[in-house]
Amino acid sequence: MEKNNNNFLIDSYVYTPIKKEIEIDNIISFHYYEYTENFDGLEESHDFWELIYANSGTIVCKEGEKEYNLKQGELIVHPPLARHKLIALGKKSSSLIVSFTCDGLYKYKTKEKVIKM
Repeated sequence: MEKNNNNFLIDSYVYTPIKKEIEIDNIISFHYYEYTENFDGLEESHDFWELIYANSGTIVCKEGEKEYNLKQGELIVHPPLARHKLIALGKKSSSLIVSFTCDGLYKYKTKEKVIKM
């Protein structure tokens, strides 16, 4: 390794290209929520994707007739135009919700998955 004029080591970095599987086009919103006890949200639908991450507690994500229980560290992604709502169970539930536009997620069938982080 060589040193520059300020006596710092100059490392050799290797740039490794990565394959872009998913590319987010736009961020619509980025919210962190701490829910009141047994919060029961309104059903909604919109033309963008919505990622819901359970930061604490248990959050029920309803999408149509299906229910998904998210525990701390799990997430779900609702596709555009899917009717959905959130229900927080217990006293200390919180979530991070990111809304965005993206074409590449359709091939992953995210509608059926709860992802553990």
